Amino acid sequence: MFYYSQAISEFTKKLYRLASGILLSEMGIKVLRSRFEYNGYRYPLNFITFEKEKTLGFFDPHYLQIGIHRHFLFTQDEELLLNVLRHELVHYITYIEYGHNIKPHGIEFQHFCQRFGYSDDISTATYDNYSGTIIMGENHPKKDLLEKVKKLFKLSESPNTHEAKLALEKANQLLKKHSLNSPDLDEEIEYQIVVLKTGKRVNAKYQAIAEILHQFMVKVIFNHSQVGGFRLEAFGRSEHI
Repeated sequence: MFYYSQAISEFTKKLYRLASGILLSEMGIKVLRSRFEYNGYRYPLNFITFEKEKTLGFFDPHYLQIGIHRHFLFTQDEELLLNVLRHELVHYITYIEYGHNIKPHGIEFQHFCQRFGYSDDISTATYDNYSGTIIMGENHPKKDLLEKVKKLFKLSESPNTHEAKLALEKANQLLKKHSLNSPDLDEEIEYQIVVLKTGKRVNAKYQAIAEILHQFMVKVIFNHSQVGGFRLEAFGRSEHI
């Protein structure tokens, strides 16, 4: 089965817009459509959303993509989101310069944070080991509505295909009706497929499946549930899905 989430699709477009602004205005790096240019080479600017405890973002050097936690779909903490994007973009640039064989937050990473003028809030590992809970402000005018949408998104993970599809459609209808998405972004719509809902540990077999999927020009993510276990998801244009 496959289904498409307008909310997640719009959110990833927002991430691209915010990251492009950071690259251009803060890092002095040229952005060309879905890529950026660094030292004469062009690199993809890909985003994926994920769910995992104590992690707000990550950079995956294998697939050259940045993951941002889905909680940001339901929060208004734009500054925190921008800082997570800055943190992961610095990881990306550090990887381009030095490759794999360095410490994640070592002197090379710190060098680029200093070069771009980023404070300790961005340069430390805080975002990778975040242990708090991202919440909406009590005075948010649409707090109850967003809570309802969050519950529908959770229900969309149901093993019952029909129930999952209906929940996702209802969530998207609410987001559109109350202008909670980003209608000014009109790029290609992305679709999502849940490939596997399986065990508690990602092993070599599932990594191999992910490698095969990646050859079909889709973005691949292992999403970890709060109640344990994981599911393998792929995102991309409809013809690739």
